[in-house]
Amino acid sequence: MTINLQKVYFDYRAEEEKACALLGQLDWFCRIADFDPKTGLALPQALSIFLERVALPKNGGVVLDRLWRITEHSRASVERLFHSLNESPRREHALLPVHAVRELDASSFIKLSNRPGRTIREKLAGKPYMQAVRRFQSVDLPENRLLKAFVRHLGELLELRRDCLSHEDELLPKIQLWLRSEEAQAIGNWDNLPPNNTLLSHRDYRRVWDSWRWLQTLDDDVAGDLAQLEARGKTMRLWKQCAQMWAGGKHLFAEMPLLFDYEKFEILPWSSKPPLFNTSRQNIPRRIQRCEITEPVCVDFTSLRPRYASGDGKVAQSLPEAFLWQQWRRDDESVDIELFHSDAVWLHPQSTTISAPDLLFAKDNTSENCDRAARAFASHLRGVFRHDTLIWLAPDYLNDFELEVIRRNLNARFTDAEPLPRSVAAVFAQIDYSRIRDGFTVVVVDGAGGRTCATKLIAKFDIELKKCLPETGGFYWERCPSVIIASTDDEKSGESGCDIIIVDANEQWHDPTPPARLKFVDASFLKSDPRIGNFAFCINLKESPVAGGIQLHALQQRAGDIPLWRDHIPELSIKVMRDGYYQRFHLVSRGTTVNPPPRQNSCRLKFIESIKFEIKNDYPEKAVF
Repeated sequence: MTINLQKVYFDYRAEEEKACALLGQLDWFCRIADFDPKTGLALPQALSIFLERVALPKNGGVVLDRLWRITEHSRASVERLFHSLNESPRREHALLPVHAVRELDASSFIKLSNRPGRTIREKLAGKPYMQAVRRFQSVDLPENRLLKAFVRHLGELLELRRDCLSHEDELLPKIQLWLRSEEAQAIGNWDNLPPNNTLLSHRDYRRVWDSWRWLQTLDDDVAGDLAQLEARGKTMRLWKQCAQMWAGGKHLFAEMPLLFDYEKFEILPWSSKPPLFNTSRQNIPRRIQRCEITEPVCVDFTSLRPRYASGDGKVAQSLPEAFLWQQWRRDDESVDIELFHSDAVWLHPQSTTISAPDLLFAKDNTSENCDRAARAFASHLRGVFRHDTLIWLAPDYLNDFELEVIRRNLNARFTDAEPLPRSVAAVFAQIDYSRIRDGFTVVVVDGAGGRTCATKLIAKFDIELKKCLPETGGFYWERCPSVIIASTDDEKSGESGCDIIIVDANEQWHDPTPPARLKFVDASFLKSDPRIGNFAFCINLKESPVAGGIQLHALQQRAGDIPLWRDHIPELSIKVMRDGYYQRFHLVSRGTTVNPPPRQNSCRLKFIESIKFEIKNDYPEKAVF
């Protein structure tokens, strides 16, 4: 007996075993897979995400089979095309009233000459109509003919699905309404022509074309699915067993990509071997509480699990996710995965691993991979922090070009994303305003990223600020350029400490290593450094000063346009030829400060570049930067 979709649906309604098993397998695969909206192919996934979907399935009343996949792939495109079909200018001969005639051709004059009368007026006297050329926009195009044929066939199958599975798709009444419209009636029949450029290149018509091809082989595909029931059952049992091990919390799985093939019902690990797992010393909770924060936040990316503060800002917390991103590449194939909730990171020879600290401290942090990792991190942050305001801490010794990638991606997700030096946040977190006076100097020592830098901040008095914020005593802070006092080669987070289990290239497991504690720098050592000089108070940063960042934001909201801190612009000068000698021309003098508006770094760079351009025009071929 012929096996087709109609028979499978009838047998499923009759609770026949094979039909139920077939639709159950297809439903299972569709629920755990993600499909590319452009091609319709199943996309690769990270192992941990896949195991979570298998272990904690989200069941629904709709059976997800091949017809569902075809419908989902074309749904958005069909709905858009119903409202904006392609049109093409057409011309035809029609008998029109004389006042409506706009164009005539040779055929029009021949018809007119055959009518009785000696003049045009006499020929039109009895019947003021004549054959003329009429131009109009036609929807009777090959791509629209295919659309009409596709939705007619799809509508018939959706009706069958409704009658057998008791589920009416929302697209079905829209199809039925459109097929009765005058626009659909004006479209001719599809003649199974080869696809034109529109069907192959247009975003929506291409999806209709792909879905049409799948419809043509639907019955053959269903018959093939039925013949592979036993093999596909083994695949399901294998992965359900792995998912049970994962859900039990007694095993750790090394993260890797999984490759999916919907037509073959294949789920293959990247290494073509079973997933790597190890026994856990303690039970791992698998149900993750995903929270959302709707207040402004201050975030620090100098650790694998970023620290943040929000609300009153008194307590700093760590995000539970590990901000790690990997790209696995072999030959011409590459897969990107995110490791936010992974048990262990596998440093496979074919993988490139990037962490949140790498976006700040890695030497190649402007590469394309870093940009893609930053995009993934920013997207995940947006799902946690729902407020548009995000203050993110930047190490003082980094310049604007080293922060370009992370700044650009955060700005794309948060409309009010603002960088803040860690030293400024530290001052607002620890300094008591009742003890300071005009000219009070603080030095902040920070050891993030393998370098230890000292940054001096000087308190300055502003009478307007005192009226607005009495608790500050009217003092704001001027930040001086940072001074590097020590440096190491441990710029990669994995080398200085990594708070996640690591599987090396030899498949050996290594426990997490806590990050190295920052060395305490004595104040006397700093005062002996001529680049720093004398100061009144020293802050050795041991933890992230995110609490100070959110406190600064709250104070700045009340202060309005009065800045609570200012930045010293580094001294900038050029050499120009004057009176036969090279002389130094100062563009920015020592001690010049600038207020920190949002995205001030970009504005400052543009300002300095404009000055360079003007000086070069004044002294052509003589200015040396």
